[in-house]
Amino acid sequence: MDKKNKLLTFVFLAAGVPAALASDFDAVISQGLSSGYGLSADSLRFEAEAASVRAENVLEGLEAEFEHLWATKGSETRWSAGVSQSFDWPGVYGARRRQASALGAAARAVSRSVAMDRALEIKMKILDLINARQRLRFFEEVEADVARIDSLTRRAFELEAVTVLDVRKTGLALVDCRRETAGARATVSALEYALISLGVQAGEWTEYPDQGELAPPTPPEQMPEYLAARAREEAARASLGVIKRNSLPGFSLGFNHAYEDGRHFNGLSIGLRLPSWSRKDRVRSAELEARALADESDSGLAQAFAEEAASRHNVATLHEALEEYRGLSDDNSYLPLLRRAYDGGQLTVIDYIQEINLFRQNRLNFIDLDYQYQTALARANRYRSPYFR
Repeated sequence: MDKKNKLLTFVFLAAGVPAALASDFDAVISQGLSSGYGLSADSLRFEAEAASVRAENVLEGLEAEFEHLWATKGSETRWSAGVSQSFDWPGVYGARRRQASALGAAARAVSRSVAMDRALEIKMKILDLINARQRLRFFEEVEADVARIDSLTRRAFELEAVTVLDVRKTGLALVDCRRETAGARATVSALEYALISLGVQAGEWTEYPDQGELAPPTPPEQMPEYLAARAREEAARASLGVIKRNSLPGFSLGFNHAYEDGRHFNGLSIGLRLPSWSRKDRVRSAELEARALADESDSGLAQAFAEEAASRHNVATLHEALEEYRGLSDDNSYLPLLRRAYDGGQLTVIDYIQEINLFRQNRLNFIDLDYQYQTALARANRYRSPYFR
């Protein structure tokens, strides 16, 4: 990412939250955005097109020509030389300046929109990683408990206090726990590498960041997608204006000097460049492009509104569902209770396995609900700030 785009990104991000209040999560998001991985492609295309228009808006170089004629029989040699300058129709230069300005504005708007999209992508990966770590921590604790019960059961079997069926049950339960732990550990590793691919070094997070309250609905004029779409439309209209004016005649003015019959002649030349035969098709193509961008922006805006409305609805629904689990499976405190009950002889091996499977399902339900709530809140608040707060 060049200095201009970096500056634009950091100025945009600085409006989100004061640097003194930036949390570890905010620092990580800033790190991912400053790395520039995949951030500037669309913006650079507009900048490149603007630079091309500005280059095209400069007068072409002078055209020089020289002619030398030899006589076949005794006549004097003739020669001539001239220099000329070509001009577009006067209104073309102003149209190109407006086009370059519109393309530059589109580049800046697209850069903001892409930065917000990338910030949300990083936030989603952070929430994914925390969810995966919470699942892993739970699986590891369950595995440790089941491994302890399995060891006790095997010793009891040696003392002929339990049957081989009990040993098989605890062994199968332990193998299943190890499978879940291994899968969760692989998921954590994959997500850590996914953050690295976004230019982010994952922290040791196991709890979700404080995202604050649900933000009010976003007005259209504050949506980066809306601003970028309108900027692209303006650039398309400016390009159409250039094409229309560029199809008007061009001119050339020149100075000529000729030597003929022993005398020198000076004179002026005027040229006229007629419009291209493809004018109608090029204008039609530009008009269709402008209409396509308008339709695309309207569709994108409607989709953005629908996604935000859905996220806001999900936040309320999931919050209610989470409250039903409070005090029941919102932590792992049920596992020590099962250990004491088993050690006290209140639970058989079969009872213990059934109880731990029941709690495991309910605990995972809570972890998944909490994850869905956190992601819905992040999506609903995405336009408030590139950060979590």
